[in-house]
Amino acid sequence: MIGFGALGSRLAAALRASGCQVSVMDTDSLALIGAAESGYPTYRHVGDALRAIRPFVVVGTTGEDALTEADLAALPDRVLLAPFATKDFSLLAEPRHAATVTNIPGVGRRYHFPTGRSAVLLGDGRSLNLYEADAIPNQGYDAYRAGTLIAATELCRRIDQLEPGVHADLVDEIIAASGLFDVYYDTYLALTTPGLGRTTPHAVSTVVSHPTQAEPALRACVVGYGVAGRMHSMILADHGAALTILDPKYQDLPTAHQSFPHGVAELPDTIAGHIRLWSVCCPTAEHLPVLRSILTRNPQARVLLEKPACQGHEIDVLAALLASHRNARIILADQYTHATTLPVLNDLIAHYEPDHPVEVIAITFSKDRTSDISSGRFIDRAYGVLGYEWLHMLAVLRQLLPAPTMASYMASNPERAELWATYDPRLFVSALTERDTITTDDRRLRIELSTSITGSTMPLSSTPRTAPCEPGQWRRGRRPADDRHRHITVHAGQTRFTAHLDPVTAPDGWQLDRNHHRITVERAGRLLHDEVLEDSPLHTAIDAAVTTLLGSDPLPALDLAPLRRIAGLAELLRAQQPQTTRTTLNTSDG
Repeated sequence: MIGFGALGSRLAAALRASGCQVSVMDTDSLALIGAAESGYPTYRHVGDALRAIRPFVVVGTTGEDALTEADLAALPDRVLLAPFATKDFSLLAEPRHAATVTNIPGVGRRYHFPTGRSAVLLGDGRSLNLYEADAIPNQGYDAYRAGTLIAATELCRRIDQLEPGVHADLVDEIIAASGLFDVYYDTYLALTTPGLGRTTPHAVSTVVSHPTQAEPALRACVVGYGVAGRMHSMILADHGAALTILDPKYQDLPTAHQSFPHGVAELPDTIAGHIRLWSVCCPTAEHLPVLRSILTRNPQARVLLEKPACQGHEIDVLAALLASHRNARIILADQYTHATTLPVLNDLIAHYEPDHPVEVIAITFSKDRTSDISSGRFIDRAYGVLGYEWLHMLAVLRQLLPAPTMASYMASNPERAELWATYDPRLFVSALTERDTITTDDRRLRIELSTSITGSTMPLSSTPRTAPCEPGQWRRGRRPADDRHRHITVHAGQTRFTAHLDPVTAPDGWQLDRNHHRITVERAGRLLHDEVLEDSPLHTAIDAAVTTLLGSDPLPALDLAPLRRIAGLAELLRAQQPQTTRTTLNTSDG
């Protein structure tokens, strides 16, 4: 990586997250310090780096000449050169450096050097994000090209009247007077009236017409196009929804849908007024402002809200907002409420241990997010690890406990539980285990919830794949090692019941395909039941939410008890946070 500025540092993190070994060269000492402290091997000169390593790709982000003639001689044969600034590898444009140049369609150009070696310049020498693609959305690029033509035509017409200089204000006047903005709005933003075409203003001699199209069954708007937003968009599109995507952070907005790099407040009325369902998938800190903007535009809006609904200090404000908009219909995304695996698990418990109560429920949801965290993604400093999987674990627990028992647990003071927390200066708390005992009807039930976002290990209680199964369900090497585990263990009588949710890898290396889950029943070392179920809880949850939101049946009030639970836990953990850099602390002893 030549250059470790704003772009180079982000590219380096993305490449490292993809498994690349990244080395950094920069002439700026402060940039080198930042790169070295981030764990990258660093060099002051490209030649030093090329003598120490043999890269398969050299990335340029400097905007200056990144390679010298001496550096060209040190490049490995068939190396890839990736320019993210036009001038980085402009040295190759000089004919004396290459004997021949071969175009590779869709890839770039191969430069054959007199030494017999070669290098491939990805793209055509321009920035890679401009190569055979538009750096701005196609709709905007249409307007840019049209504006260029309009301005050039008019400036040529006035050439004898213009003084030497740069006439930026005049160009603005020409574009505004041409009617281009009206055409852009009518073409891409205004709603189409079936059977009617539109004629643009007289200043532009183009007629824009629209074919008659059937109105889509559902117009939905997804706010936030990160991981959750992409999944929601995919599922809604699969069901025929016409999508509008909003993301002020402009995260590679899709060209297949109507997309805007701004927020709800800036959405044109002609679009916002026809949205029947909103899906809020932006970061948690933005949920409340986005929900308020939606309800301001439509007090009766139908909203699917990702978890957590808001930050801990905002819960009362959220409750007041909901109370003042009783005609709105709002649902929290809760995929494990709809997981078909959990009812099957309950049925098996009732079948194999009908006379014994459940004694232990242990739930582990963990995911190694270290690569995401290093690139600045998935960082929740308000809730820490509680903002990731804890609400999912509470949803699972709700499916396994009788309603009165769950209500008793949710109402209990978190201070009575045994908490093992791993504090992290970047993430507040990066791992947490809660152990608690609930007493109901003179019966004691032990509960253990455990989660981590910086490591993921297969629980020791996992069972090898030994029972017969359907052909093709299990295979080795389906995918790399899982970095996420969702594991539920229940003890009743002499029997252990285990649900291993997607993704599933058995201890002997066999794997199930995605959206496949496994339930086993064991007693005295003997496997009584081994079942594989196929289910996509997220698809089911979104399907159910859409049906409910667009329906007319009364909705129960939004259940904020799980949110209050994690907010209480976060407050307790923050009050006991040590001053050391990284500590594992048992808070049960105060």
